Amino acid sequence: MPQPHPKPPRPPRPPQDRPLRPWVDPGGQLGYARDLEKAGQWPPTRKPPVRDPEHPVATAYLVVPFDPADAGVRPVADARVQYSASVRVLDPAGTSVEQPAAGETYAIEATVINRGVAPAYFGLAQFYAAPAAAVDTAAAGGPAPAALGFAGFLANPVASAVVRCGRSWSPLTPDEAASTLLVHAYDPTSDALTAPFDAHADRHVGRRDPIANFAGVWDGTITTSWGPGSTLLRLIVTQTATSLSMGYYGQVMHGLPSNPQWTGSGMVSGNQATGFTTEMLDGAPFTTNAWSLTLTGSTTLEFFNHCEFVAPGDTRGTQIQTGTLSR
Repeated sequence: MPQPHPKPPRPPRPPQDRPLRPWVDPGGQLGYARDLEKAGQWPPTRKPPVRDPEHPVATAYLVVPFDPADAGVRPVADARVQYSASVRVLDPAGTSVEQPAAGETYAIEATVINRGVAPAYFGLAQFYAAPAAAVDTAAAGGPAPAALGFAGFLANPVASAVVRCGRSWSPLTPDEAASTLLVHAYDPTSDALTAPFDAHADRHVGRRDPIANFAGVWDGTITTSWGPGSTLLRLIVTQTATSLSMGYYGQVMHGLPSNPQWTGSGMVSGNQATGFTTEMLDGAPFTTNAWSLTLTGSTTLEFFNHCEFVAPGDTRGTQIQTGTLSR
């Protein structure tokens, strides 16, 4: 007698209909983490990236150069860092201004050079105008002054970009006009700021301190350690940024000569300019002069000179010359 065919098995429910049971309870530890924990390898530790000098990472290398030869090596003690040629003040006609004045309106801009091999696509510039003491305090880790304005920029490899502050600067008082101007120029994604406000330590920081104005014709009298009484002196000074040239006209008989006895160049730092000049007589060295000029007011100048006679046979000793001049 034939046997009945068995009933076909019931097909399994589709996976989406089957109740799912998680392998790990919510918030629980995964199995591989337990295994690593038993092996003493969990949690993982972060290791600093290994820098391969033979295969450097291609990044931007942004510099706000204090002079054209600045390659961006920091730290640097050079006083010129505080008088960056890359930070400029422009009047409404677009002319660069060395001595900003109260009551005027200016644009502030900076030149940024990318000395790297990759673009800086997300460049960010932050501009500040504040007293020099406030900038020094911020560089030492103290409170930061309020930003004047911001701007974005793109800097291609081995190329420069000029970045202008998005807000104009209008100093209301002479003290405000003598503010330190500062810019941070960096790419937060690839070339970050490292030492905010410290132009000596960070190539991303450009700083422009106020530059004292020594230019003009200065007249007055000086006294010397060599002889009694005082004599007439005229100094004629020309200045470009922190560099100046000076002509020295010392009294001869009862008046001043038509040509300077010597001319020299010097550098400005703060309210003082210094230089070292050799006076020539008939083509040979006659005196050496280590001099300084100190502005004690807008129209008052203190002069100091350490003079040594170096001509053969001249037995005169050191002369210290001091005096107050006005323009």
